[in-house]
Amino acid sequence: MVGRVADTDQFALSITRQGQSDATATATTSGNQTGIQSELAGPIVAQAGATYLLEETGAGTPNALLSNYASTLSCVDTANNNATVPVAGVNGSTTKYSMTIPTSSPAAAVVCTFRNTPTSGSVTWTKTDASGAALGGSTWGLSETDGSGQSTETTVEDNTGQSGYTGLDTDPAAGKFTVASLPLGTYSLRETAAPQGYQLSQENHPFALTGSAPNYRFLTGFVNTQALGSATWTKTDSSGHELAGSEWTLTSPDDSKKIVTDNTGQSGYTGLDTDPAPGKFHVIDLAWGQYSLAESKAPAGYLVSETATATFTVDASHLEHALGTFKNPIITTPALPLTGGLGTDRFLFAGLGILLLAVLTGATVLIVRRRALH
Repeated sequence: MVGRVADTDQFALSITRQGQSDATATATTSGNQTGIQSELAGPIVAQAGATYLLEETGAGTPNALLSNYASTLSCVDTANNNATVPVAGVNGSTTKYSMTIPTSSPAAAVVCTFRNTPTSGSVTWTKTDASGAALGGSTWGLSETDGSGQSTETTVEDNTGQSGYTGLDTDPAAGKFTVASLPLGTYSLRETAAPQGYQLSQENHPFALTGSAPNYRFLTGFVNTQALGSATWTKTDSSGHELAGSEWTLTSPDDSKKIVTDNTGQSGYTGLDTDPAPGKFHVIDLAWGQYSLAESKAPAGYLVSETATATFTVDASHLEHALGTFKNPIITTPALPLTGGLGTDRFLFAGLGILLLAVLTGATVLIVRRRALH
């Protein structure tokens, strides 16, 4: 056994004397070791000059596909210096042969060996998050490179046990992949679509399938980083016109607070708002978790709105949040009330009286001064 296309592949051996229906000896391999297997069909007492049929068939769960292997049979007479004993495929078969026991002296002791070399293989890998938990829903490009250096890419979608799946992944567990029946050769693997809520990996993963190592297993999972979230909102007056200059307090999942000042396109702005339109806010690169938002400073001439608050959660299914429009009431100066007691006319007359007194007093002073000159 040079290698197994699948770890579960096993092989059943039988020896049947030609003309008989029942096998004289049988054996079935076990385990997943390579090399000469410990299970043997025989030995049997054979008649010199008699012809025997030597056959192997696929076994295991599921049964090994012999079409995935190049099989040959060789026989030697160990009692006569390992002389080659001729074999012939029955009807051209490479898994069923006829062999005639030599009529040599001393008596022949024939040992026959089936050699199975994989002609195809498999590749196995997993997709996980940073904690090692499997992530379902990714898509991959599997490329095979031929002898001329040309590559052909095949799409592999995650088999998560969904009804009607007809793709190449034979493992129905989410985030776990096995692609089998691949011709031996040189390959590379890359992620083409990340699981929902995660960033696409840009790495390329080369590997090779050979006759002695037809099954390639990536020992560590391919990790996806959580995609970051964002939030947008707008600040307007009561008529819907955008208002510049407000400030906001954004509380993160770890209870830390950051001030978001309005980016109005001003030179040297280094705040969190990525939208340069006055009154429009766009905050990006938000890690997963729950956030709260509240207006902490209103635009000039306006009052802080008590309803300008919001809570939202960033996760795999909710990355972008449109928080809506928050309106500010304008500051108004109240007029002094004219209430009760004296009427407005009386206040008016009193004012005129004071003015008249001032004029008369001025006139009196003027007259006195003129008299003093005479």
